[in-house]
Amino acid sequence: MAEEIRSKRKTIDQQYAEIAKLNSNMELLNHQLRKKNEEITELKYSIVQIRDPEKDSGNSITPPSKERMKDEIVRKTKILRKPSGKNPVGQQSHKGHRLSCIVTPDEVIDDVPNYCTNCNDSLADT
Repeated sequence: MAEEIRSKRKTIDQQYAEIAKLNSNMELLNHQLRKKNEEITELKYSIVQIRDPEKDSGNSITPPSKERMKDEIVRKTKILRKPSGKNPVGQQSHKGHRLSCIVTPDEVIDDVPNYCTNCNDSLADT
């Protein structure tokens, strides 16, 4: 009888180990299934975006006045501007010019106000 109990205990332990192994495999497969479902959902969304892009005046009968401001700006700059190949900051051979400062000016003008801008008092005696 003791031998029979030991044999059944051994069978129960083996079955318990097998159940634990199957449970861990099932959790791993469920995790993989969830990841695949998320990926499928993202791919379906991408397919919908490719098949049915957002409507604007370029790909539908929607008039340009009904577009969002951002879309209109992108459309105008994308279509109308063509690259010229020139340097955007100026040509290299151009030296540029600007007003030069003179060390000794011809005339100096002191611009002093006649009245206070806050209280409108005369500043003639100061």
